[in-house]
Order: sequence, then C-alpha cells, then structure tokens
Amino acid sequence: MVDFEAPFAVADGCEVRDCLGRGIRAFNDSTIRDCRILRCGCVGIGGGNPPPDGLARVQVLDNVVAGNNWRLNSTGNEAGGMKLCRLRNSTIRGNRVADNLAWGIWLDWECRGNRIERNFLRDNRCAGIFIEASRGDNLIANNIVIGSRFAEPGAEWADGIYVQDAGDARILHNLCLNNAACGIRIALMTDRTLDDGRPVASSDNTVVNNICAGNGRVPLSLPKNGPRTRGNTSDGNVLVPGPKGAVAAPSYTLKKWQETGQDAHSTDAPPRFGGAGQDDYHPAAGSSAIGTGAPQPDVPADYDGRPRQGSTATAGPFEHE
Repeated sequence: MVDFEAPFAVADGCEVRDCLGRGIRAFNDSTIRDCRILRCGCVGIGGGNPPPDGLARVQVLDNVVAGNNWRLNSTGNEAGGMKLCRLRNSTIRGNRVADNLAWGIWLDWECRGNRIERNFLRDNRCAGIFIEASRGDNLIANNIVIGSRFAEPGAEWADGIYVQDAGDARILHNLCLNNAACGIRIALMTDRTLDDGRPVASSDNTVVNNICAGNGRVPLSLPKNGPRTRGNTSDGNVLVPGPKGAVAAPSYTLKKWQETGQDAHSTDAPPRFGGAGQDDYHPAAGSSAIGTGAPQPDVPADYDGRPRQGSTATAGPFEHE
C-alpha cells in the first residue's frame, strides 16, 4: 500500500486497492490521473477542507474507480466511488466509475464552479452523480450513467443524476439509462443552512439536451415551484416514459408536462443507438436525439471531444455523424 493521505501534487498511474478505508485523499491543487482505485473499504477518492476556501482546483482525470465501499459503510457518510466536500473550481473528467456499493460521484456541501464531464458510470448503488447542499454553477455534462441500483430494499435513491438541496446546477447532454429510480431528479429535502447562514434551496437548476430512457420510475423529477424551489427549467430532452407512462413526476405525460411550460422542445420517442450492446451510445440514423434541443455554449464538444454542430444540436453525450 502507498500512503495517499499525505499531501501530493500529482498521483499519476497509481494503483490503490483492497484497503480498509479511503483510497486517495484529494488536496488543493492536486491531480489524480490515470489511476486505478479498486475495492477500498469506504470511498475511492475523498477529501474536503473547512470554509472559507474549501477544497480547490482539483483535477480527477481518466481514472478507474470501481468496487469501493466493500465494508458497506452507510450511504449517508463518506462512501462509494468519490465524495468531495466544499469542492471549488475543479474538474472530474473521463473517469470510469463502476460497481461501487454507494454513490458514484458525490459532491457535498458548498461545492461550486466544478465541471463533471465525460464520465462513464455503471451499476453504482444510490445515484450515479449526486450534488448535495450546494449553490454555485456546477456543470454536469456529457456523462453516461447506466444501471444505478438501490443500496438495499426499500431505499429511496437509485437515480442517474440526483441534485438535492442544491441550486444553479446545469445538467446538459447526459445519458441516463436503465437506472432503478429516476433518470434525473432534483429535490428539496431538508431545512439545513449553508456556511453563510442561508437556507438550502433547489432553485435555478437547468436540465437541457439529456436522454433519459428505461428508468424504473420516471425519466425526470423536478420540485414544484416554491420559495426555495424557483426557476428550475427543462427543455430539449428525450424523455422516454417510465413504466406507468409518465415522463415527469408524479404522473405527467409529455403533453401535460409541456402545459406547465417545461420541455416545450422535448420528445418522448425512444432513442436509437449505434450499438448499445457494445457500450456504443452514439445516436443511430433517425434517432429521436438527432436535432433535439439547442446548442449550449458551455458544452462545445461531445463525449468524444468532437465539436458539436451548431444548430443541429443533439441530445445526449454524443454528437451525430
């Protein structure tokens, strides 16, 4: 075992496996790149610093993070693939996060200015990507999130992307496929206050140009408008109805959902992929994803790094050929 609890600048090409607790702790200005973090007892990658500065300028790039939390620590604590607290101005990109026995990627408490992009997440328990108790422009883009599972019978969370008590998140061009609960869910759950004394809120989140299909409940769940749930918007998505025929919680068909002012340019037609059996989720010719939505300036390239084609924007992480 290598001690990854001491401060470091770059962890490059390392392998950490079969430990009892955390695999790698992130520090300010650290880079974790091309590592394999496997079967750690609690969490694969963790870290966080107190206010006011928090944990800043971290790069988590192109790692394999799999099979962590084998000790089955509570999913309410530091557990799963990654948990980073008060993360600021950082990038989580190009990672394969799979088979973790808790959350895949979890940003908790006053996280802002982060990009979570071009990650592949499969078969994690709870949500694949989880943003909690934060307010401040977190971008979730071009991710593929497949097969999130419940941690235990009767558990609540098994979503592709879950935003709780958090605002100003932009959820753009993701694929959320075959998750046991919702494809994308935004919810206000508690009355906590943030470090500056403001109450948590789930307001001003944007859900645009995503594909949500095959999920166990509904493809999309947004909170009703209220004092702390204002300004959430959704459009340009492919929202394939859940098993009860609804595209949005609790029981909206696409037509009824559009009457609320949401998803005016979205479709409920199932997408077609080039070769999903080989993890190829490029849209096939004639897919409902092609031509859906509008360009997003902050996501100029797709999952493959190819430029998106302006006015012919495509829902999901891949631009069409």
